[in-house]
Amino acid sequence: MNLLRSLAPKRLIKSSGTDSSSGGQIDDLEEFLYKRDYLGAISLLEFRLSTSPDDISLMQWLGHCSFHNADYKKAATTYLRMLALPNYPDDTETNLGVVYYFLGLYEEAKLIAGKGPVHSLTNRLLYLISFKLNDDKSMRLLHPKISGTIENEMCAAAMNFSRFHYNESINMYKKMLEENPSFLAINYYIALCLYRLDYHDASLSLLNLYLEAHPGSTTAINLVSANRYRLGTPDQAFNEIRHLSHLMDEETFFGRNLLRHNAVVYKRGQGALQVFPSLVNFIPEATHNLIIFHLKREDHDAAYAMVKDMIPSESIEYIIKAIAFYYMYKKGKSSGSDLRALTIDLYNSVGQSDVEKDTIVGRQCMAIVSFMQENYAEVCMYLQSIEHFFSKNNTFSYNYGQALVAIDNYERAEEILKDVRNDFVDNIPYQFCLIKALIHNDKVVEAEGVLKTMNRQDPSYNEALNMIANECYIVGIYHKALIFFVALRNVNQTSELNSAIRGCAVGVLRQHIAKKVGKEELMNALLILDTDKHPRSVKACQAIQLYLETSTKKEELF
Repeated sequence: MNLLRSLAPKRLIKSSGTDSSSGGQIDDLEEFLYKRDYLGAISLLEFRLSTSPDDISLMQWLGHCSFHNADYKKAATTYLRMLALPNYPDDTETNLGVVYYFLGLYEEAKLIAGKGPVHSLTNRLLYLISFKLNDDKSMRLLHPKISGTIENEMCAAAMNFSRFHYNESINMYKKMLEENPSFLAINYYIALCLYRLDYHDASLSLLNLYLEAHPGSTTAINLVSANRYRLGTPDQAFNEIRHLSHLMDEETFFGRNLLRHNAVVYKRGQGALQVFPSLVNFIPEATHNLIIFHLKREDHDAAYAMVKDMIPSESIEYIIKAIAFYYMYKKGKSSGSDLRALTIDLYNSVGQSDVEKDTIVGRQCMAIVSFMQENYAEVCMYLQSIEHFFSKNNTFSYNYGQALVAIDNYERAEEILKDVRNDFVDNIPYQFCLIKALIHNDKVVEAEGVLKTMNRQDPSYNEALNMIANECYIVGIYHKALIFFVALRNVNQTSELNSAIRGCAVGVLRQHIAKKVGKEELMNALLILDTDKHPRSVKACQAIQLYLETSTKKEELF
């Protein structure tokens, strides 16, 4: 956000009463500023101030460099020191207001900025403060003043970004870049908007343009790494910032906390409990990722404790709160129906919002809502629209496959479920869905193969056996259903399944008459049925035997 383009002093001024070496030191300061070595500049300025403690020019530059080094407290101390002197520059109150803004002291920023002369920077600052304080009236009054200059246009674009209107920001930035092609940093701002819109490849392309001119930009490198992470390559993401690891230990480095935070994320949460809690007051994402860390290790109570009183202000906060509520609902905590309704409302807030409704995240949220409402046709509609973004994503394929099975689209379900890899293949709901799809696609042998991979000692094995028997019966593969029902009867040591076995045997007879199965299948059905002395089974056996005798005589005639 180029809110602060006016924060820097207009020119370097030699200190009054300095010795002949001061000119060389000012040259050194220019070199530090050119290299953006704000820490070096601060050291030089503090040394100069030790001999010229009331030098306003040196204080101005110290405030500027401290601000850009993200040492906002030092910047604030410097500007307060200036205000205690006579004849301080007339933009000092505004500059202090800017520092207070970045410290999150919005009321203090508004108060001090209002005490000085009104500059264009003052208007931009008050406009942004009004947004933070939800002061719509002040925003309406200030809005007409935020135009006409590149700085004001940047401020307006930043405001759109803060409101999650990323496309509007992009359009404004592109227009500014066309008019000011040398302002390469605008590429970074567009890249940041694209990142928020999940257009990570496009974001990387623009960042590469910026990094060609400024290869040492920590901010740009960090955004590159964030894009890599979102593209599903956490190891590549960490490699992008690996060469900056020495900066993570430098207390005065302005990007230290951000790098420490992202390194933990890229290393899949390693060190999360040591790093994230100390950053929650500095980096909003630290709170988000700490909650996610608790969710991933199934500490749902800890996650719920963090989100239950949280008032969401952006999509990620709605989503993580919804996830935590969902798990507590599944665990039967609090009022289950209330938590279920709140979960749906939270997901709807994202999926139906103007900002997210046409994004990947928005459609994922609507798919979850439809899943919870058991509207599987809508689940498939939403997931199909974003399917090409998740070609190698096991979780996506697993969920999509389940929904396809639920709407009887077995051919596509089989295709999607067979893409699933890793631990999901041992997941019982996954195995059930794949077995059902295979049976309905007339691939019973493959379904048996999945069944054989299951643990016979697990209660789910009997459930799978029961399902495969019933699904074979439903689709009319009676000779296979017969075998599975017999196996199920033997496992359970019960005669309750005899009627199902009898029905399968009759089905085999009918299919043999229709020339859909051979004599071997019919003879097997007869042998199985002959072991049951129930009157109906005896009658069914007699019918099969009569048919066999009759058909044999007919064959002899020919």
